[in-house]
Amino acid sequence: MLLGVKLNFARLTGASSWLGMIILYVVMLLWHRMAAGDLSIITVAWFFSLLLVSLLAGDLFLKWGLRDSERFNNLPTKLLTGMLCANVAMFIASLVLPFGLAIDWMIFLIVVLILWIRARRTSTGNLMPAAHISETFFIVAIAIAVTAWCLDVLRPIESIGGVMVIRVWPDIYYHVSEIAAFATSKGIGTISDVHMVGEAMRPYHVGSYVLPAVFVAVTGSSALIAYKSLLVPLGILITALAAYSLGNIAFGKWPAMAAGLALMLLPDAFQQGFGNGYLSYQWLQQIQPAAGYGIACAAVAFMFMLEGCSTNRYRLILLGYFFALVTLLFKAHIFVAISFLAFVFPVLFMKGRTTQYRFFMLLALTCIYVGVAALSQMSLSVPILRLDGSGLETYASNILELQASGIIKNAFIFLFDSAGNNWHLEAGTFALMLVICTFGVFPVLYAVVLRHLKRRFEPMIWLFPMLVVAVYLIMATGLALNDRPIGTHSELLHRPFVWAYFVVVVWSAGAIYYRLFGDALPANKQIRWSLVLLALALEFVPVSYGKGVQTLTSYVPGTNIYVSWGNAYQEVPACLVKIAGFIRKNAKADDVVQDSMNDPHFILSAFSERYPYAIAIDNQFRSAINVQPRLDSLQRLKEIKDSNEVESFMKEHAMRWYVVDPTDNVQWADAAKSHLLLTCGGYRAYQF
Repeated sequence: MLLGVKLNFARLTGASSWLGMIILYVVMLLWHRMAAGDLSIITVAWFFSLLLVSLLAGDLFLKWGLRDSERFNNLPTKLLTGMLCANVAMFIASLVLPFGLAIDWMIFLIVVLILWIRARRTSTGNLMPAAHISETFFIVAIAIAVTAWCLDVLRPIESIGGVMVIRVWPDIYYHVSEIAAFATSKGIGTISDVHMVGEAMRPYHVGSYVLPAVFVAVTGSSALIAYKSLLVPLGILITALAAYSLGNIAFGKWPAMAAGLALMLLPDAFQQGFGNGYLSYQWLQQIQPAAGYGIACAAVAFMFMLEGCSTNRYRLILLGYFFALVTLLFKAHIFVAISFLAFVFPVLFMKGRTTQYRFFMLLALTCIYVGVAALSQMSLSVPILRLDGSGLETYASNILELQASGIIKNAFIFLFDSAGNNWHLEAGTFALMLVICTFGVFPVLYAVVLRHLKRRFEPMIWLFPMLVVAVYLIMATGLALNDRPIGTHSELLHRPFVWAYFVVVVWSAGAIYYRLFGDALPANKQIRWSLVLLALALEFVPVSYGKGVQTLTSYVPGTNIYVSWGNAYQEVPACLVKIAGFIRKNAKADDVVQDSMNDPHFILSAFSERYPYAIAIDNQFRSAINVQPRLDSLQRLKEIKDSNEVESFMKEHAMRWYVVDPTDNVQWADAAKSHLLLTCGGYRAYQF
């Protein structure tokens, strides 16, 4: 009935966009209810304010930035641009305003409301125009899909005996610590690096933590709940909205719906059986939730680029540049992957009198880009950006090692052996392997409709996914490994694959739908019904693959064991979590908490939501923030025997709480019993 009786359904749900907003609101409340176990009045109000301010900000952007263009006047695009603008505004507020995020949010909400009333004269017809039927159906479908993909992260912890089983990727503690750091911020001077209090925060794609931090500051909820109920699912949601918005500009509304649903409802290459979990789109989107925000921002940038080049509107080109730059705030890897293509895109595809100088302009822009990249290398906060091919052997070996045993692995072992020491043959072989194991069947689907696209669309449309894939392959095969004290050695070779996958899926699904039906519903009612049933059936994909997706985990039948790449789920002592929770409830916002084992996994920091004096991190990062002197002093602290001397040390170093691990030898532990507040399973929490 949804697609079979088009006109009646349009009258029922297309009168406005309110139905889509209500659906999203209810689903967001459901996320929180599943993650927290309850729903407070202030939580209900805050989620309403989030959607309201996103819609208002998106509508203001439509009016002032896009001149009320009908091409961008749809609910997914308004919410997408509004959420990104709200996130950027609150990030700036967290750095420059001294009030705290709760007050910052109220100020922002009031300012946006006043500006919108003055701009629109309270006309809700502009705010919520008649919704296209594809928008409503799309929002219903992705609301279900996002929830299904996030079932693990919504309930990631299970208490079994004396341990807490954590069924998500271990990076959860780092993400929670970052949210907690922003939640208590009152200006840039109050935000420390999460590795040690007092060290300036490193500006490395931290923008996605801001809205969850606002949620914590306003509602008093825990940073863990904000991670579960907001950071991860919201990142996946806005990526889906970005797929619709970008697909709409490229192909139209109905193909855009197909593109967004394909991204959310079809299995990625690993789930299709191509055997490399390290290249699984759904996995990386969940364990690194900032990638979803980065992809969404990149999609908005190219949405404006495509429309600007098609219509020769320089305002849209400038907006594209703005959002390309903002991508750096959310995910540096995505920014590096899009920056060159975004920079030269207008020169490649804009029409006009300057086309005769295209080659020289392209050469000039390339030189500028290379120069800026070279200058960026003067900062140790920027990963290595050197296109010399030196990272190929190591990265290709890592990918091949992580490839599941079978015909694909055997075939590429043979091809790599045949290539010998010829770099070009190795690079070509590895590029072919990446195409297969990153995109699965989607490149074949795109190739099938490419000829039709060439006849119906401008070159920039049908060439776009090829250019994106080319950049991805050049980065993966040509970049040097990173040896800077920030990020991992293969980050820039590996992480950008999610952006390339996103574009290939959106273009493949959108182009196939356009080839079959154009920008319209199928004329045949039976086909309409078939598409509805297909979409409903595909909802079982995230339901099925969503369980264990964060750790690429599978269940061992007949046991209580879940296996993740050969390893069991991580387990955390329940008493450590209990003590951290006690500290969170009783410590002041600026109290410093230290673990006797130096909390290498951020567990105490995450659950207590307090800065550590120092965390024992690997050597790559120690040189960046100079944590070693603090670790040395902490080792001396454990060797002190006199209680008064311990008190003096704690006062001198501004440490308020100290947690002793039962396996650790802290010589003053018995002498300082007057400071002991809580014991559990051998863990002891001291307050000074």
